[in-house]
Amino acid sequence: MKTMKQLILIIACSIFVISCKKNPNNTPNIPPTNLNPFSQYLLQNTATSQVTIERNDDTTREIGYSFMVSKPGTVYALGLRLIDTTRSFYVSLWDSLHHTQPLLQVAVKCNNTSGFTYQDVTYQHKEVHIDPNHTYVVSVNLTPVGGTTGTAFIFGARNNFHNPFFFTEGPVTYYIEYEKYNSKTPVFPDIPMTGRDRVLGLVDIGFQY
Repeated sequence: MKTMKQLILIIACSIFVISCKKNPNNTPNIPPTNLNPFSQYLLQNTATSQVTIERNDDTTREIGYSFMVSKPGTVYALGLRLIDTTRSFYVSLWDSLHHTQPLLQVAVKCNNTSGFTYQDVTYQHKEVHIDPNHTYVVSVNLTPVGGTTGTAFIFGARNNFHNPFFFTEGPVTYYIEYEKYNSKTPVFPDIPMTGRDRVLGLVDIGFQY
């Protein structure tokens, strides 16, 4: 009986030591948080924000926004909101300093015009780790995949006519809108569009931290 008690005590101590090594500060394991910052901004700021449809069916351009994060994490999805629900559009994630190739690019087809549609890349293991205090850009090309002409887009405007940028949701801050005109294929948008009372196009990320 004494030997059995000693064995149980040894096993219990071993489990405790292993647990302490895995979590040396003995802090609770907090599950990661998923955030869609632009979508959340529009949903939580209905008193000062509105979404209006702008019809420019011949638009061929890349539209995007610069953003930074205050915590390290991963971009696990890219999303957009468009009028066109029949075709797919390329959404890209760029490093602002090294942008000859996107960090991530997916084709997204909008499910409806009343909200964002996101393409999750975790099942493909294509998540992208991003660092705090570094500038990234997320953008959409308004020429559909396989198409030659642009499509109409939705713009976001504030009721008080102030520039929507910059805004912060959680650890993500969106700063400036960027565009690239006459672009029928995905390209880094490098023309800053400041001083506007609206943003042309709605594109977003899925961020996990």
